[in-house]
Amino acid sequence: GKQWRDACKEEFTGKFHVNQSWTYTDLPSNRHAFKSKWVFKIEYHADMSVKRFKARIVGCGYDQRPGTDFTETFASTMHADSLRIFLWAANQSDYELEEADVVKAFTHAEIKEELYMRPPPGFEEGGKVCKLNRSVEGTKQAANEFMVLNVDTIQAEGFERDLSDPNLFRRTKNDITVLLGV
Repeated sequence: GKQWRDACKEEFTGKFHVNQSWTYTDLPSNRHAFKSKWVFKIEYHADMSVKRFKARIVGCGYDQRPGTDFTETFASTMHADSLRIFLWAANQSDYELEEADVVKAFTHAEIKEELYMRPPPGFEEGGKVCKLNRSVEGTKQAANEFMVLNVDTIQAEGFERDLSDPNLFRRTKNDITVLLGV
């Protein structure tokens, strides 16, 4: 229905026009274009009324070729023990806790490889393919690319990595200590 078409247009506008995640181009003869697909979800309020219809463009990583389309895929997260200690320390010291979510996180990271993706259904451009400029969710390297960007950004803000867990950061400035877990 109309709600799903609007959700698809919103997702396409965010990834293509705003973040410039790809450029439509002809596929070079020596390259492969992996598939893309739509993933649909209905988000609900606590009272179970519909909050919004959400559509996501996802690259089909299973269709990527190792060594050509991707090399590095690893993306670490904070250790479970570190998280427990982090929360315990915050509770014992009466620290304020805040949580953040990065909207369209993967599309903030530029990709290293030369990648081509077939356009999402409904947004084809006369036989052209999408040359990716930024990571797209579902690709093999998306999490790794975002992790590298995230760590670089955090360290540029003056945070130092903890020696025991590479996803735990600390910064002290003007007698205020901030702990950041990723």
